[in-house]
Amino acid sequence: MVRRLLVLAATSALSAVACGRDGRAAPGVDEAARSNASPSKCVHAVCGSNYFIDADQTGKCTVGANCGAAFTLVAVGAYHINDEYPYKWTADAAPGLVFRGLDGAGANVFSKAAGNWSQRDEKTGVMSATFTPSDRAPKKVSGTFKFSVCSAQNCQLEHVPVSVALAVE
Repeated sequence: MVRRLLVLAATSALSAVACGRDGRAAPGVDEAARSNASPSKCVHAVCGSNYFIDADQTGKCTVGANCGAAFTLVAVGAYHINDEYPYKWTADAAPGLVFRGLDGAGANVFSKAAGNWSQRDEKTGVMSATFTPSDRAPKKVSGTFKFSVCSAQNCQLEHVPVSVALAVE
């Protein structure tokens, strides 16, 4: 019982270290701490048992100019990014936004094949999406992210909804 409590306390401490004040992965966090983040206390856009996704607006959005969003996938525990998978994020229709995807499957499709996916390291990758707002109203960009994370034993293929709120100036 005491051992179980010690393991629980250590896991909680590592979870606190793994995330910054806003709950996102803190820069420079070592893999051991990041890999122990608890999905039961999810403060990310999406949490799974072996991954989490943060969704953020990238840069300033102004009417008539291109702006973007980044969907950062982080594999946790014994899992890593599946380098062979054809990563894709397909945006849902959004009033007041024109999508600028170059996938060929449609302007609302952003993919590894079109150069929107960037793997940062063994555990982290980012899907970037570009769009142009036609008015100043706040927007919410939603879509389905298709990705894969693997361990030495198996790979998970996931199709999860993920969205980000946009501030348009």
